[in-house]
Amino acid sequence: MRITPSLLCFFLIFSAAPAADPVSPTDTYMMARDRYIAAFKDAADGDKKAEAALGGVERLLRAAVPAWTSPGFPSPGEVNTSCLDDNDLGFSALDGLAYDAGDTSVIVTSRELLLRWLTRHNAESGNDKMPVSIPRVFRAGNFWTYSSCPDAAAQLTGMVLVKAPPGADVAIAQTAAFAQVPAKDDPPSALLAAVVRGDRVFIARQKLTVTFDKPEMCKKALDQTLAKSEMAQKEYQAAKEKDPKAVDKSVQLKELADRDYRACFAQHLPTQKNYAALQKQAQTLVDLLR
Repeated sequence: MRITPSLLCFFLIFSAAPAADPVSPTDTYMMARDRYIAAFKDAADGDKKAEAALGGVERLLRAAVPAWTSPGFPSPGEVNTSCLDDNDLGFSALDGLAYDAGDTSVIVTSRELLLRWLTRHNAESGNDKMPVSIPRVFRAGNFWTYSSCPDAAAQLTGMVLVKAPPGADVAIAQTAAFAQVPAKDDPPSALLAAVVRGDRVFIARQKLTVTFDKPEMCKKALDQTLAKSEMAQKEYQAAKEKDPKAVDKSVQLKELADRDYRACFAQHLPTQKNYAALQKQAQTLVDLLR
């Protein structure tokens, strides 16, 4: 077989490290991942060389993240390829295998891949950084926004008490609203769960099956702060939009109203009449992640 110079170059770019200098499956995947992104940043659709290289990167990711099987979920799971295409909305999403069934989505990755992803994100994100530790990062709203990269931001609305399943080092569940603007008093719509078992990390999102009341004191405080925000906006307009401090105050008050409402909602979540049903759903989801 005659190897052309271009084909030889392709093999050199995407080959694993020499046997004399062994690296872990994660190292091999990360090196191939970065080379793929650099080499095919502007590759056109249907580029055979890019598709072949992508297939190689996907195989390396499957070697770094053991497949997960669970009744009702497809096997062996889909590679989260959006993290490899900088033209994709989900570019830089968490490296892992994605599983979807009905109203539940799960991403399976490893501790090492998660920690490397966090480090990379923080180096590129400016002020929007996340804790680079487990389990603290699972309590950060921006983690849930960027890890799966939905088309809206995760706005956390309260922790749910769950019991860690046998063999799990970490088990966390919480509710969230997803919105492109501050959710204000919109009710949570999603249940989020994170489970760590040894080197394996599970990140799950599921549609909530319970509904909630709006705590009266939380809603009252929200309305009061939003009224102050509206007043600041009127002051800005009355000054013929020449007072930037007024508009800044209006924006800050809106953000404060949203944060305070969600904190108040989270505080009163255990007193909701459907909290027991919420706990049951959360525990079922956590127990699934094994």
